[in-house]
Amino acid sequence: MSPKARTTLVLGWVLSVSLAVALRTWNSVYGSLFHGYDAWGHMSYVLFLDMYHAVPYADQGWSYFHPPLHYLLGWLFLQSRDAEFAMIGISVVGSLASLGVAALAARVVWRAFPESSGWALLAFTAIAFLPVHVYTSPMPGNEMSATFLGAAAFAAHLRNESRGSPTVRGDLLTGLLCGLAMLTKFTALIVVLAIGATSLLRRHRAPASHRNVADLVRRSMLVGLPLLVLAGPYYGRNVLEFGTPMVTSAEVPDVARIQASQPPGERGVLDYLRFPLAIFEESSPGAPHNQGAVWPNVYLNVWYDTFREGQLPVPRDITIPHPFVHGLTLFMGALGLLPTLVAFLGAGLSARRAWRRPDDRVDTAMCILALGSLAAFVLFSVRIPTWAALKASYLLNLSLPFAWFLVRGAHALWRRGPALRWATPAVVALVAVVSSHVFAGGRPPGLMRRDEDSIQMNAIRIYLGQYASTRLTFGRNAPLRSYVETRAAAELYDGKPEAARRHYQVSGPMETKDPSGHPWWLSNLAVANALDGIPERARLLLDEAVDAVPEPAAEIFVNRAVVRLGEGDLSGAESDLRTAVALDPALPPAWQNLAFVLERRGRAEEGREARARFEELRWKAPRGFPYGVGNGFLYMAGAGQRFML
Repeated sequence: MSPKARTTLVLGWVLSVSLAVALRTWNSVYGSLFHGYDAWGHMSYVLFLDMYHAVPYADQGWSYFHPPLHYLLGWLFLQSRDAEFAMIGISVVGSLASLGVAALAARVVWRAFPESSGWALLAFTAIAFLPVHVYTSPMPGNEMSATFLGAAAFAAHLRNESRGSPTVRGDLLTGLLCGLAMLTKFTALIVVLAIGATSLLRRHRAPASHRNVADLVRRSMLVGLPLLVLAGPYYGRNVLEFGTPMVTSAEVPDVARIQASQPPGERGVLDYLRFPLAIFEESSPGAPHNQGAVWPNVYLNVWYDTFREGQLPVPRDITIPHPFVHGLTLFMGALGLLPTLVAFLGAGLSARRAWRRPDDRVDTAMCILALGSLAAFVLFSVRIPTWAALKASYLLNLSLPFAWFLVRGAHALWRRGPALRWATPAVVALVAVVSSHVFAGGRPPGLMRRDEDSIQMNAIRIYLGQYASTRLTFGRNAPLRSYVETRAAAELYDGKPEAARRHYQVSGPMETKDPSGHPWWLSNLAVANALDGIPERARLLLDEAVDAVPEPAAEIFVNRAVVRLGEGDLSGAESDLRTAVALDPALPPAWQNLAFVLERRGRAEEGREARARFEELRWKAPRGFPYGVGNGFLYMAGAGQRFML
């Protein structure tokens, strides 16, 4: 390599790495906070860990079906007791994970193409600036953490396989990383199965003299042991509780209800073949003509945040056409055509190479991981046939194969002559520049600025006792009922029941998205009245809440029992508390109040038993509804959804 070429490569590395790091640092630290897919569900998981010091069960909330590792990192940041610091920390984790995936892609390519680090640079840049990586990085969910750990496990396996004699240390490292990946998100099973399939296929294609079954068993145990030690307890608990190691979000009633309401409602073969020309008129994934077009939807979401869940300041409602967003989506999609076509070319070349060369390692492994990821996505989209399931982030396990196939295709074009030689590197460089400009959040230099954090940040601030910003955000003239109820919850948390009562009263006549929440509004208003010294009004509201639905929740009976106790109605209080513990036998406040009532009624032995039950439960996480954090929601007033006296 000439000195000029070497200097150009070094400059390319410096520019690419510096820009990738700067972009993610900017978006994590200066970008708006708390934006992303199901951000409120992921953050409520973190609060559950903080409140109960226990891992929730899958059916207790929206995002609670995920394994806990990523959320434990979020919990560590939450110990700062500062909402902004915690959210920035979680964003930094996702950003570092994304950069780590790009670095792993570069490393795998460099080992296969050691003659020039230019190919590794192409792989790094392609992943570091792939739009789905850029806009997903600062989201608080576990997608990037799981992608990095899965990619690290796969790269460790490839490295060990490339040795003349695979080492015990290499297998243990692979197993360790697989275990950590499985403890982050169970879609890491795709990587684990790909590693297993690669090993089995290699031995099947090897000469008979090299098919050592004992060696295969030994290496499987070396990989499997750390995997089982790390991830086994979590998935074992799922088996004991649900009869299956992996519980999906569809098992959660709230999730199932929402998924059932989303179109199209079923998937057929044509959905995977359809390309509606109307997509050039409206590219939103919620548009009727796009709901049954799987791959066009996913492709556009790779190259632009079509679901509008990231940091860009565009309307969240994707059912409303937005000409600028539509034009930008088509532009980014067009920009991604050449890299995508080159990657398809590379995939074909890799498949041919894997077929013809039994001793091939990397091409075979990448083809298996790619096929496994695509097959898993198809099964997922059939099982959950909604337009919201067509997110490119569900295909992030394709990151390493995409980089590999892109380099394989670009390498083939490089040998075709100068006309094609620089096309792929030039377009990837252009994608890097454009992505940096489009997806840079916060203040300038982004193409579009979003200076405001998500409104849901107030739920975190309330939980951490930061009430001032919530009062500034949500006045009595707030346009939505959920906003006013959030303000009321903040006042209750801050020990100001009179202000809470006023805000709950203001929210009452306002439109509600979920009429089933009316009993909880009555109960929360009753709590505010009781604490404000108006027990007679609290009693009327709680009577109305009990009569509002056929099966009132246990917490409402607890609240009415406390009000009855204040009125001197010990019999009525005991009756309500007995009902509460029958509805939810693991509700500590119900047992605590029941013990007090029984002692007041002179039934000391029963009171001691109830108090013993309370002491047994008070430090345990609830098995049912997590009463302190809402039902897995931190959506608007979710942090104060079920107050109890």
